[in-house]
Amino acid sequence: MFIQFSFRTKIILVFSGITIGLVMIMSRMSYYTVREIYLNQLSDQVMLSARIVMSGLNAQHLGYLNPQDNNSFVTSYYTKYLLEQKSTLQLENASIFNEQLQTLVSTDTLNSAGYVEPLLVIQRSLVKNLKERQSVTSMPFKGEDESWYLWGFYRIDESHWLCIRENAHRLARVEQLSIMFWGIGLGGILLTLLGGLFLSRTLARPIEQLVHFSRELGKGEWETPVPTHIKGELSSLAGAMHHMRESLVSRQKEKETILAHIAHEIRNPLGGIELLTGLIKEDVSNREKNMEYTQKILDEIGGLKSLINNYLNFGRPSVPKPENVLVSDVIDEATHVLQNSINEKKVSIECQTIEKMRFDRNHLRHILINLLTNAIQAVNVGGQVSITLQQKSGNKLLEISDDGPGIDESVMRTVFEPFFTTHSNGTGLGLAICKKLCDENGATISVKNNNESGCTFTITVFENNEYS
Repeated sequence: MFIQFSFRTKIILVFSGITIGLVMIMSRMSYYTVREIYLNQLSDQVMLSARIVMSGLNAQHLGYLNPQDNNSFVTSYYTKYLLEQKSTLQLENASIFNEQLQTLVSTDTLNSAGYVEPLLVIQRSLVKNLKERQSVTSMPFKGEDESWYLWGFYRIDESHWLCIRENAHRLARVEQLSIMFWGIGLGGILLTLLGGLFLSRTLARPIEQLVHFSRELGKGEWETPVPTHIKGELSSLAGAMHHMRESLVSRQKEKETILAHIAHEIRNPLGGIELLTGLIKEDVSNREKNMEYTQKILDEIGGLKSLINNYLNFGRPSVPKPENVLVSDVIDEATHVLQNSINEKKVSIECQTIEKMRFDRNHLRHILINLLTNAIQAVNVGGQVSITLQQKSGNKLLEISDDGPGIDESVMRTVFEPFFTTHSNGTGLGLAICKKLCDENGATISVKNNNESGCTFTITVFENNEYS
């Protein structure tokens, strides 16, 4: 599906996709990096505080601490010491608990002796795995006041642990960075899309102009101006196409000049021959034999004139002037021109249409004359040719069928090429002219053999044709 997208869309998708991925990765990495740095610093601070507290703590009397006695001398001694350390080190809270996770001493008046901190239960495995004189910090957590905290644990002996709770209020600001990074990411995505759109328009617009220019040249519109305001490498392509156009125009003019010269050089003597032959015919009208020779001369001259006209029509067909043509009328005109050939072979021509078709009338007449001439030559005496016009999927299909021998499959693909013919006296331009005239009118022509006998030529005029 990606291949079917336009050049502009591909640029936007690829450019935006890569940048969006990079922005999202960088924003998340930045957030996690800042968060990790802050937590590492806070952990180091908590563990340092724990070691400082332990450096002045006399652990010999910890065994006398009783979780059921909150007013003993030992409890007051350790409470006083922890309060001093809390004030000196500016700790959030410091406490000592036993292996049952019961609070023995705490600077927090709300945590009386014997109190088991619920969040501490979650850290049970972390606490139990500590060895003596080792310290560790927990993951940050939110307290009941919705503030962030971090615990530091230090194992004093087999039965006692020091717990320091440090406020991690700056972690909330770090969490806000996540939203900020998401905003930066979305802003980067928007800027990327705008940049991709600008870049695609910068690249796609001159390419579209060059494509339009080449299409106009393909139609023979030699006066089409070269696209302007094209910079960089594409300007070289525009210049190359301009030189190509100039070369094509020059060659076209040379071809037209040669054809006009040939027509001029041949038509003048042919006109004289035709005039003289007509005078001879008038003088010897009573001599039957001379009349026969004279008629043959006239026929040959007519053939030469037809040949020259075919060359001219193929080399420089007239500009199409499409109109809604009543096909049956054009068929009548074509059959009238070919009436002698039709009568000679007793060919039956059936026309089964009273509909109209968008086409240049003279072009359609020329096409039908060529196709009917081939059909009359192909069928046997008493043969049949049928012409139908039908509508299929919104398109008009004009079909000319005959009951002749058909076309050899080996040459089916070459019948529309110039100078291809199966007749010894043919020019090979009839079907080539038909194809060119169809192209000029935005239509197509094709041929296929019938199931039983003969073949069918189909002219397709599309509904979305530029001439429709």
